[in-house]
Order: sequence, then structure tokens, then C-alpha cells
Amino acid sequence: SQSRSGAEAMKLADLQKQIITATWNLVRQIPASGNVSTNFTNDVAVLRDAQANAIEQAEAMQEEVSDEASARHLQNAVKVMQLAEDTLASACGS
Repeated sequence: SQSRSGAEAMKLADLQKQIITATWNLVRQIPASGNVSTNFTNDVAVLRDAQANAIEQAEAMQEEVSDEASARHLQNAVKVMQLAEDTLASACGS
């Protein structure tokens, strides 16, 4: 239903906001030397996994979206989310 889809979209948007906030918090912790701790690398890996989960949710939503405009916006969001996941994967060395 439309209200269920809307609620799922809001939950996904909230998850993505949390991932972005956590990413920025980690970026601010990077020392000037650029040498990061194991904890930092582990935190990045957790964010990468969270981003992968968000992508899965967005892809599942794509199958349920019926109007073209929403489908296009969701497709664009997935592309950007995949770029973020790739960047996080590179940052944690995987």
C-alpha cells in the first residue's frame, strides 16, 4: 500500500541519514598524519555493511514502486549509495 511504502521510504531515509552522520563523525576523527587505528578501520567496515543493507532495502523498494518518477529517484539514490559503499570498502581495505 501507499502508506506502507511511504513508511518504508522514511525508515530507509532515516537509516541513510544515520550512515551519513556516522561517516562524517569518523572523517573528523582522522588524524592529520592520516594513520588510522584498527578501531577506525573496524568502524568503517560496520558502516560499509550498514550501507550495503540500505542498498538492499532500496533495491527491494524498487520492485514495489509503481510510478515512474519515484522509480527514477530511487534508482539514482541506489547509484549514489553504491558509490558510498565502494568508498567505504576502499577505506577499510576490502
